[in-house]
Amino acid sequence: MLDFKLKDLDIINELDKYGPQIPATQISRSLNIPARTIRYRLTKLKEKKLLNPAFFFIHERKLGLGEQILILEENQKSHSKVLPILNSFPTFYWHAHTYGKFNGFLVHSIFDLSKPDTNIKIISEMKKKNLIKDYQIFQMIDYYHKSMNYKKYMPRSGWVMNWDEWFKRIDNQDVISNVLDINLNESSNLVDFDYKDILILQQLSIDGTITLQQLGNILSLSKTQIRKRILNLKKKNIIKTSKPIFSPIPKDQMLYLYCFIEVGKLKKEFIKYIFQIPFSFMFIFESDNRFCIRLNISRKDMISFINSFDILKEYIDSYFIQFIFENPTARNPELYDLYNRDTKTWEIDINRIISKIKKIKNKYII
Repeated sequence: MLDFKLKDLDIINELDKYGPQIPATQISRSLNIPARTIRYRLTKLKEKKLLNPAFFFIHERKLGLGEQILILEENQKSHSKVLPILNSFPTFYWHAHTYGKFNGFLVHSIFDLSKPDTNIKIISEMKKKNLIKDYQIFQMIDYYHKSMNYKKYMPRSGWVMNWDEWFKRIDNQDVISNVLDINLNESSNLVDFDYKDILILQQLSIDGTITLQQLGNILSLSKTQIRKRILNLKKKNIIKTSKPIFSPIPKDQMLYLYCFIEVGKLKKEFIKYIFQIPFSFMFIFESDNRFCIRLNISRKDMISFINSFDILKEYIDSYFIQFIFENPTARNPELYDLYNRDTKTWEIDINRIISKIKKIKNKYII
């Protein structure tokens, strides 16, 4: 059992509502807990690696960098030949073995928006080498991060959730309205930025608790200049938000669940109900009616969720689920190394990736 208390959840909830920069004195007034106790509790949670107090959610599409989720059905006869490819290039910045409709790999892959066929070319070469048998590509146009409902989690007993009453009370109306109001056309509008913006985003992706002074020292800018740039990145929706990331699930009990969904006329009803679940999740848009829900969830809660998911099927046209049972390989900060400050372009060497695939010796090629 993880070591944290109910007061810790109350503190994290304040961080989630008002942002990671909220001073301990303000939390103290809200919760009637001494500020020194709040600082102590947060320090302990970070030491125990239960809390990342400030994770920045960044929308790289605004910078001309697209993202796709690749679900690859691995050819078991060519087992172990795909992973070295994924590990060799930062374009495949997040990946893990997956099971479900496709058994193989689930990969988050970035590409230059001016070259939208990048991943298709790579996957086609994998198929020629008979490394994969089938695949599906999900385009990530925009996303919304839903925080966990800290009021519905108890340190000792877990989630306080009656799945039989899932739909009887509708909360989060403001959140639901925000999700329904997302304009996917605007999500793809590119904005102006420069190399120093890229460096700021990279540092924030490494450590969201980095101070303005530390950023200024790295970039040779004043605190005022750094603050102005970050505010500008938020205004342009490059930085969507920053949130505390708290995981009450022991690593050996956690899995990732990706649910790919297509809805029809009942889109509003589906979104309204899915946002009632207490877990934190990422709601990812491919289009106005095609979504992906990414959950970090315990094996125990996964069973409850899957069983109760049947209730939602009347609002869904089609869906499939992928499971990940391991800690993924993640290299988020490396994305920003692909930006060339001189040419002001993203340099993704697709030819080098394809060349590596072509060099693979596979006796099972058809």
